[in-house]
Amino acid sequence: MQKINGSNALKEEFPVNGSSALKEAYAEPERPARKPQTRRHPHRRGLTGQGKAAIFVATVALAVMASFVLTLMASLNTGYRTLGQKKDELTALEAQVDQLAAETEGASMVTASEEKAAEMGLYKVNRDQVVYISLDDEDSGEILAEDDSNVGMNAFFNKIAAIAEYFY
Repeated sequence: MQKINGSNALKEEFPVNGSSALKEAYAEPERPARKPQTRRHPHRRGLTGQGKAAIFVATVALAVMASFVLTLMASLNTGYRTLGQKKDELTALEAQVDQLAAETEGASMVTASEEKAAEMGLYKVNRDQVVYISLDDEDSGEILAEDDSNVGMNAFFNKIAAIAEYFY
């Protein structure tokens, strides 16, 4: 089968593109089939029973601490509200103390003045002791006529009014 002039000889010795011999010569060897594997992160490991228990305990502890913190915050809020109310009450009481101190000081000044007047022989003026003077002219004064109100029942009522003025 060797033909020098024929093209068949060359084709058998040197296969042309697409021939099966070329494919067989350069084909990769077949590998045995592998089991499909699930991909895992190289640093992760599966949790054991102890690891799961530890995570559960940590979660429960975190929940207990969170409830404790919330309870503490609620009690602090109540305390701040009560503190604000007490401050308002204190401010109102301080204003009342200032007012009472001013009233007491005024009353003690009146009492001291009355005591000093009593030492000097002075006494409170009542209606019977009031005298009205007219100063129409620059050079003279005129005593106005007195009422005759100190007669009968008017005198009685004037005495009661004088007693009321004394205590008032």
